[in-house]
Amino acid sequence: MNLFLFLLSFSFWPQQEPKSNAMAAVSSSPTAICVVNADGSARVQITDGRYGDEEPKWTPEGSRIIFDSDRTGHREIHEMRPDGSNLRQVTRNSGKDDHAVYSSDGKRIAFQSERDGNTEVYVMNADGTGQVNLSRSPQRDGWPSWSPDGTRIVFSSTRDGHREVYVMDAGGSNQQRITNTAFDSTDPKWAPDGTRIVFQRTREGNADVYTVKPDGSGLMRLTGDQAFDDRPSWSPDSRRIVFGSNRDGAMQLYVMNADGGGVRQLTRAPGRSSRPSWSPDGKRIVYQCRQPQ
Repeated sequence: MNLFLFLLSFSFWPQQEPKSNAMAAVSSSPTAICVVNADGSARVQITDGRYGDEEPKWTPEGSRIIFDSDRTGHREIHEMRPDGSNLRQVTRNSGKDDHAVYSSDGKRIAFQSERDGNTEVYVMNADGTGQVNLSRSPQRDGWPSWSPDGTRIVFSSTRDGHREVYVMDAGGSNQQRITNTAFDSTDPKWAPDGTRIVFQRTREGNADVYTVKPDGSGLMRLTGDQAFDDRPSWSPDSRRIVFGSNRDGAMQLYVMNADGGGVRQLTRAPGRSSRPSWSPDGKRIVYQCRQPQ
């Protein structure tokens, strides 16, 4: 009888509701967002690791971090302060929205979306309004990055059978391929000084970091070890590149000069450290972190 009364009372006990819809789902593949000083010190985890928080990038003035997350039940774009506070959901639709990046003036956001059944590059205002499909291709287009002057966007597309790097005007016109190989070229990012684009190229399970000029000339391979070197990102002075690599086992962050020299390991945290983005003042790096399972 006592057990029956206990179970009966528990079934009618008022359950605590989530504080908001943004906290209603727990990811099946949780990742967190971390911040570390540019010298590798003072690592801080700024999201709690219950959700799939991915692809963090700084806003141009450095006051906020934009990222994508599945915390609402499907992947949407969110923003927060660098300490993890003041979370704001930017996109709200039934499709997958991710890989968001601000224009240098802070007025627009480019991102990729699957809302139309195919991954495309979209742009919207900073407040989430005015969402427009820019790439409009039957193939998969994604990984957008703005030119420093905001007039062009570099992205990756499968429209030629495998992923290549393309450049288009900020309004979606004048789409031109700037790489041409038999291997996938992805995650391009424009250098802050506008002179080069960094990207990763994957071949037979091995990824390396390359740079190329915006017109497709001057291709340079920066890494060449038997490892997965991926998701490169520029320092604000365009002199260094931070990237993820599993060259010493687990995926960690590394920094090198823009010519591929001076490689040094930045993080040595348990688990995985990847997908970094340098702060506008050059003092911190935000990245995606995952604890050991």
